[in-house]
Amino acid sequence: MRALSLGLLLLLWIAAAGFTDDASVLPQPWTLWAPFVQAVSSGALPYHLGMTLWRVICAFVPAMVIGVAIGFLMGRVAAVDRWLDPWLVVFLNLPALVLIVLCYIWIGLNETAAITAVVLNKIPNVATLLREGARALDPDLDSMAAVYRMRPLARLRHVIMPQLAPFIAAAARSGIAVIWKIVLVVEFLGRSSGIRVPDPFLFPAFQRCHGAGLCAFLHRRDAAGGGFLPAAGRTPGAALEDGVIRIDVRRKAFGEEEVLRDIRFEMEIGETVAILGPSGIGKSTLLRLVAGIDTAFDGEITRPENIAMVFQEPVLLPWRSVIENLTLVHPQLGMQAALSALERTGIADRAALFPGQLSLGQQRRLALARAFAGRPELLVLDEPYVSLDPAMAEDMLALTEALIAETAPAVILVTHSEAEARRLARRCLRLAGKPATIIEEFAAAPGRAS
Repeated sequence: MRALSLGLLLLLWIAAAGFTDDASVLPQPWTLWAPFVQAVSSGALPYHLGMTLWRVICAFVPAMVIGVAIGFLMGRVAAVDRWLDPWLVVFLNLPALVLIVLCYIWIGLNETAAITAVVLNKIPNVATLLREGARALDPDLDSMAAVYRMRPLARLRHVIMPQLAPFIAAAARSGIAVIWKIVLVVEFLGRSSGIRVPDPFLFPAFQRCHGAGLCAFLHRRDAAGGGFLPAAGRTPGAALEDGVIRIDVRRKAFGEEEVLRDIRFEMEIGETVAILGPSGIGKSTLLRLVAGIDTAFDGEITRPENIAMVFQEPVLLPWRSVIENLTLVHPQLGMQAALSALERTGIADRAALFPGQLSLGQQRRLALARAFAGRPELLVLDEPYVSLDPAMAEDMLALTEALIAETAPAVILVTHSEAEARRLARRCLRLAGKPATIIEEFAAAPGRAS
């Protein structure tokens, strides 16, 4: 199919050349063979092609690096986006020829000006693509990386870059084509080497009129010598010292809408507390504050550093194997310890598979294994059994109960099921109202140790 398409393009060339009947405007393809052979044998073509490719590479690398960095920051930090968006609009709409000429005027007719002009022309396109890529990053994976305190480089390599890879590839693919064309224009206007038109008869007006004066000015000037990773979320408050976790959320709002007010309670390591309330009341928002994912609130939370969270969805790295989903989050785990964690949740035989090859129940088990593998002091469970059928939910509930008994962390559980709350928790807190506040606290299982 590709060969047929190229053949059609060649036929169109032959037809167009025959229609113009002027070799100085559009020659027939076979008439170019002899000049091509002569240029290759004389060494002129390899030399000039090498110079052009060198300029393409020198412009492509910094344009990609700077454009990726700017686009990523604009997509992730609203303040940066507000500041740089007008700049991006201006440079996207600034004609390439104008920018090239300005660089030659300001810097001089030298390689620095040529490369700078090409880089400045390409950076806005790369930044635009990467900004959209950064905006499309999965917020759940962001939250997971924040909760488990993934190291910045590990987070960049294993969470962010795999998601940005298609956008980087698209920017690189279009970038090579655009940079090649701009380099040819740069060479035409001000370089004595490269794949360019040595005597641009196609642009006589440029030679005779204003272009000649501009080039003369440029040559005179040349002769005269012109020439972020977001950090993991941290909740304001003191470090845990006396084994008591203290939650004091005076106010949490999204814009003008107040969601939570005066949420205060304490719990000890080894205790399980369930949060009950209707959908949309703010239970998951409260858990995000406790876990340190969201730090924009009035109040203070005292909690341990070693935290784990099981989300409503498994939130796994689909491009990493089952066992890597443990070892990347818990780099201190050895391979044997990671396999042991998978064994306790019944999926050790799936260690080499990828999350997409697991059933939903197995993905939930992997999420539990990830949470308990680091032996957390505080475990946050955000409706971990939602969307499961009753039999699977019972299996997961029993597994969670056994793992909590084995590791004895403090547990905060959000659930709609009062039966689940009474089974796992020592006491329950019920949220209601708008903004939500605690309206009831009651013992879930009298005499229960955890």
